[in-house]
Amino acid sequence: MASSVVRATVRAVSKRRIQATRAALTLGSDLRGLFQPLILRRIPAEKRKVSSPQDQRQIELTQFSRLSERTPSAVQKIKELLKDKPDHVGVKVGVRTRGCNGLSYTLEYTKSKGDSDEEVVQDGVRVFIEKKAQLTLLGTEMDYIEDKLSSEFVFNNPNIKGTCGCGESFNI
Repeated sequence: MASSVVRATVRAVSKRRIQATRAALTLGSDLRGLFQPLILRRIPAEKRKVSSPQDQRQIELTQFSRLSERTPSAVQKIKELLKDKPDHVGVKVGVRTRGCNGLSYTLEYTKSKGDSDEEVVQDGVRVFIEKKAQLTLLGTEMDYIEDKLSSEFVFNNPNIKGTCGCGESFNI
């Protein structure tokens, strides 16, 4: 069945573009369940082994913190920076649309947790991740590197598809 749909799609491309789109959509809707990532599927409440919504939230935060980690040097540097800013409770990591390749990281002090921010605590350091950046930062390691010419926070992100020449922006 899939091969006939694929052949129809190829034939339709040579005649009319809109028919190819319809054929491709038909293939996608027929096989949607097979290709849906497991992470997007929800576990029914009765099958979860969680006693309360607060416990469920804690499990989600624990899973997220494993997917977005900071190295000891990054944690130490954030602690040092926060000593100079006693009215701030942590740092906020986000992404902004800018640069020549699409997105760029932002890192700023924060006095409170935003409504949609995820909070990750590591060794007493509170890092808040903006909602827009949460999927972008999955699997990312935040590091702090210091050499003779520069000192900077570096994000090692396995989700990046490409970067600009200067390394300031990236795309996913």
